[in-house]
Amino acid sequence: MENKRNILNEVQVDSVADAQRRKKEARKNFSFMFPMVLIYCALMAAVEFLSFLHPFCWVVSVPLAAVICAFPVVYMLKRYKKPGAFAILGIIWCVVTIIFGLKLSFSGLIITLLAMIVSELIRWILGYASKEGIFFGYAAASLLPLGHRVYLWTDTTKYMDLIASLFGEKYSDQLGSFATEIILFLIIIATVAVGYCSARFVILHIRTDKKITEREQENSIDFQDQ
Repeated sequence: MENKRNILNEVQVDSVADAQRRKKEARKNFSFMFPMVLIYCALMAAVEFLSFLHPFCWVVSVPLAAVICAFPVVYMLKRYKKPGAFAILGIIWCVVTIIFGLKLSFSGLIITLLAMIVSELIRWILGYASKEGIFFGYAAASLLPLGHRVYLWTDTTKYMDLIASLFGEKYSDQLGSFATEIILFLIIIATVAVGYCSARFVILHIRTDKKITEREQENSIDFQDQ
């Protein structure tokens, strides 16, 4: 009977210790994820505002966002080796844009959901701790801002009228010249490509672990040689 009591006490102690470890880990994850998500949203917003300067800036804003947002996202993914990171980014970015009055169309919602789902699936398949999961996952997630840009191709006339009322006929006419399927295809290809390359570049120049084992150093050397 005494042995059973001791075993029960040990189980309870282990359960309490596990719960405390989980809480500590959750706080730790939040402490570094939250700033990275804020930086990501701030950079995305900066690119959105930059697009108002010229129609060409509007067109290249999606691949440009893939480049400048790579650091906070890759840094977060390098440390957070669990599912949900891309979903969190997508949801918070959508909330931020709604707060600023930018609503998603049905097509934009589909693109946003696909970007989140595909990026999560890629990282799940390739491994949450693998570099390839980060590279290809971020490449897919780079299409998130396209959800707020697809109006130009799905509802061109209405969007051109809105742009003309905000920025004038000249801006609207110049932007309308980009409303072709070829441009949309090129934007998607360019965004995925620069997203992948940006993730590779960032991961080679950041260090999230305080200590690096000999095996990690060998893997890093092998990775750079590739």
